[in-house]
Amino acid sequence: TKSFRKFLFGKYGFADKRMTIMNQVLQAIRVIKFYAWENSFVQGIEEQRCEEVKISRKLALQVAKLMVSQNFAPSLFQLAIFVVYALVHDVNSVGIIFTSIALV
Repeated sequence: TKSFRKFLFGKYGFADKRMTIMNQVLQAIRVIKFYAWENSFVQGIEEQRCEEVKISRKLALQVAKLMVSQNFAPSLFQLAIFVVYALVHDVNSVGIIFTSIALV
């Protein structure tokens, strides 16, 4: 969760920087057009957006890892419990196997 929080706050930081640049551009659009500074401002906005997208991808990967671990954890615990039960009790019967899986 610490890495998730780090990526989330990092994403917010880049989004804030990008929105600050966008607000500056919108407030000074006449000056920017007059001096033909569009390209430099567009480049700055695109760089901020690129960094924001990188952080967003890392954040999405963290969310995917979390979802996979939450979805497969019960099955893995069930398998581990069954393996321990089978090793301890020397299970050979299919009926005992399915009954033990159903109880877990």
